[in-house]
Amino acid sequence: MIVVILKGGLGNQMFQYALGIALAKRYNTDLVFDTTFLNDRTPRNDFTFRSYALGMFNVAPRFTFLSRIGLKFPVPVLWLGLSQLIARTLSFIGIRPYIRQHSDRLDLSALKRGGNICIDGYFQSEQYFENAIDEVARAFTFKKSMSPELKTITDWMNMDGSVCVHARRGDYASNPTVAQCLGALGPDYYTRAFEEMKSRVNISRVYIFSDDIPWCKENLSFGNTPVTYEDAFLDREDFDGFRLMTHCQNFIIGNSTYAWWAAWLANIEPVERLRTRGRSGVVIAPNVWAKDGGVISDEIIPRRWIRI
Repeated sequence: MIVVILKGGLGNQMFQYALGIALAKRYNTDLVFDTTFLNDRTPRNDFTFRSYALGMFNVAPRFTFLSRIGLKFPVPVLWLGLSQLIARTLSFIGIRPYIRQHSDRLDLSALKRGGNICIDGYFQSEQYFENAIDEVARAFTFKKSMSPELKTITDWMNMDGSVCVHARRGDYASNPTVAQCLGALGPDYYTRAFEEMKSRVNISRVYIFSDDIPWCKENLSFGNTPVTYEDAFLDREDFDGFRLMTHCQNFIIGNSTYAWWAAWLANIEPVERLRTRGRSGVVIAPNVWAKDGGVISDEIIPRRWIRI
């Protein structure tokens, strides 16, 4: 059995699940989620709490017992502490090795530890699930039918020349600890990326998605190109913005796993077959992903994408 400890936001959870899919396929075994870290609300300094975010996909999850009981009866520290104690005890006595990612650098050794392990980390690279591209692409198709309103929007986004621009701000700009590690990208990056995109694509419209649309309106310029901002799409449910992003053909992304996965899903071949989409688009990503060098662009950015 593969036990995957989920943590972080949507993009991070998708990377963790993708590795779990790859391991379950490699060793022909079951996959189980541990969400005790996500469920726990013990106060932490400079920390953004997240919740389980994979429910919108065609995922049929199995959860650990402590994950289920911790969601129904939240008690700070208790369920998370018990989960960690059990995982490390099983590892110590040799029943189920506990594999913790100690560095953000690529380390494929987790793929070679067998089919009965507990994995804890972020594993932010396509290389972790290269043996299961089709399975990952199909798992991350959307469960619910799209509303007529969203369908109208995506019909425009599916057209040739659409460009999704994603700017991650939030704690990247406001949290000193996160800003020191990652940091929000400034207007200069988006200007250079847009010029590069114009040299490769006949752009029809730019769609801007961000957790800080006012900053984008004030700081980002795309000349005479028509622009639509995310806040124009009203009456949406959680993560509908992400779903809309996946319908664009081309992408300018920041250093965000949320945007990484939208670009990946929009352009990976198996998903294109499912949607009867045409060619893959152009994806432009930052040459420096993390200020502190923890996540290396060479490892997180697929080679087919452009880095500037």
